[in-house]
Amino acid sequence: MPKAAALAADSVRRRIVRGELKADDLLPSEQELLRQFGISRPTLREAMRILETEGLIAVKRGTRMPLHGT
Repeated sequence: MPKAAALAADSVRRRIVRGELKADDLLPSEQELLRQFGISRPTLREAMRILETEGLIAVKRGTRMPLHGT
């Protein structure tokens, strides 16, 4: 069974692939993502690391997370 972080990353990845999220869009706030996915903050951060490693988002401290240009 996939981990919650992988499932959250998959959900965001699907939104990018479908064009619902585009380059330079900002992801919803951390609080909103926590609510949407029903996961803990460390799990959400793991999901964001997965997407960052794939080059899909850029994580910056103190700001929201913009998507990389595709």
